[in-house]
Amino acid sequence: MTEEERKDAAYRRYGKAMHAVQSGVAFMIENGDGKEVEPKHLRVGVASALNANGAIVKLLMRKGLISEAEYAEMLAEYAEKDQASYERAAAALTGAKVKFE
Repeated sequence: MTEEERKDAAYRRYGKAMHAVQSGVAFMIENGDGKEVEPKHLRVGVASALNANGAIVKLLMRKGLISEAEYAEMLAEYAEKDQASYERAAAALTGAKVKFE
């Protein structure tokens, strides 16, 4: 698989996992205690994470330490971990096996 194909495949995995995370967040809004999804809390967390991620990735790629394909693969892996975390939380609340897609 070429570097471009690896990158494209990883970004597809990331998109799929983040869609599942979106479903998990919606579930937690409706069924959880609501604290983790309060607007100010969410906005500050998102802004901070985006800034830190962008700065680190740009620096590592600029130094030639990682490729964009490697970054995309790791991004997909972590999104899939986040997906699994929401699935476990929903399963704990419902007592049923949960799979967000």
